[in-house]
Amino acid sequence: MSKIQVSELSRRIDAELAALASQDQLRRLGAVDDLAALAAFLRKKLPEAGFDIGRGDTQIVPIFLGDNERAVRFAALLNEAGFGVRPIRPPSVPAGTSRLRISLNAKLSTDRLARFTDALVSIREQEQVPAHAVRP
Repeated sequence: MSKIQVSELSRRIDAELAALASQDQLRRLGAVDDLAALAAFLRKKLPEAGFDIGRGDTQIVPIFLGDNERAVRFAALLNEAGFGVRPIRPPSVPAGTSRLRISLNAKLSTDRLARFTDALVSIREQEQVPAHAVRP
């Protein structure tokens, strides 16, 4: 192989590596965009269903339930329904602000988040908790 051929091959390899790096970056950016869209979707659905999520726009979404026992009960029932949720209670948060903290990831779908919201509403109805009572 001549020096010119080696140089040309090296240039092509560099170009291919740069293209692969760009594709990887775009893929990652797409995941970030997808995650932001999922967060926006859930942050719209939950208040519409009567849940207090406070302010924010990240993929970590709190659902304020106020009462410790209520947060534990909702988490247990959501786990039974197939949603891995943990309650966040004092001393991790101030008394009277117990909540569920939902951490979204790009592998979720809007359909799954809609089912999650429906499950929350069903639990609230099952537990006979008025919508205003889930606001601390």
